[in-house]
Amino acid sequence: MNNAYRNKRVFSSILLGILFLILFTPVVDSQSSGDQTVPSLSVPFNVDEFPIILDGVRYKHYQLDDAHTTTAETGKQVQFTIMVYENSGPSAVRHVAMYVNHFGPMIMGYPTETSLIYDGQPELEIIDPNGIISSADIATSQLGNKAAFTFAIVFGKEIPQSDIIFRLWDIRRNTMSVYIPNALMVVSSQQVVEGEITEEEPEVAESLTEEVKPSETKYIKLNADEFILPSTRGMTTEVMINGYVEDYLRGSAVYLILENPDGERIEIQKLIASGGDYTTRTYLQHDSQVGEYKITIYYNRVIVDTISFVA
Repeated sequence: MNNAYRNKRVFSSILLGILFLILFTPVVDSQSSGDQTVPSLSVPFNVDEFPIILDGVRYKHYQLDDAHTTTAETGKQVQFTIMVYENSGPSAVRHVAMYVNHFGPMIMGYPTETSLIYDGQPELEIIDPNGIISSADIATSQLGNKAAFTFAIVFGKEIPQSDIIFRLWDIRRNTMSVYIPNALMVVSSQQVVEGEITEEEPEVAESLTEEVKPSETKYIKLNADEFILPSTRGMTTEVMINGYVEDYLRGSAVYLILENPDGERIEIQKLIASGGDYTTRTYLQHDSQVGEYKITIYYNRVIVDTISFVA
């Protein structure tokens, strides 16, 4: 009898223990636990891989503060690409948003913010309270363990020089934001035609003869004539390019063609600031080519100056 009573007490204690565990063990949210690594623009990118492309101009992550201003025309498509590494695999990137006509690095969630949102659906969600976007589409691709997203946008209205923000997160809501100041300006196609600045200007300029148009450029200078390549991977050497254009059109840009020692060319577009000055930068890495680099400056479809440096 005593044994039966003792067994009942043991059984009751076990049941109470199980009930306690069920009621008071915390539930773990799979979305907030585990991997907390955000997508990356830098690791592990090769030297010939560029995470950001603005209208054909490629940038490393450390060059974005000095990115050129893309001058888009109303009615003509312009493309912007972001490529990220995701340690859980490229398909784990679940949300990509691009904010345009933005001012400042913060996303406030205001109803006046213009954004294009991709959540894996065939069509973009476009939030356009000011009616500045005529149409937009997105193309996605995977390159190894990296995911690339290209936004193709046609603007219907002009917008002033303003910032671009990319915001994305993965399946576990690990979120990153990429802020690019003064990255975009949209002008009327009518205005561009009158100013003789066309979408094809860099290609047209390359076919011109080496005739320098007089009285267009007061000066073009670099912060040095010779540069030493950094000895450590991840470090950079800055090449600063300063210039001045006389008799420029408001909203126009200069085009710089940087030719590497092996002949490869990189195009850089830079909006001319008020007063005619412009400043842009390029960066040398530890494995950049050794030799002479040539820079050719175009304005108004004509070569206006050249300069070179040695690394």
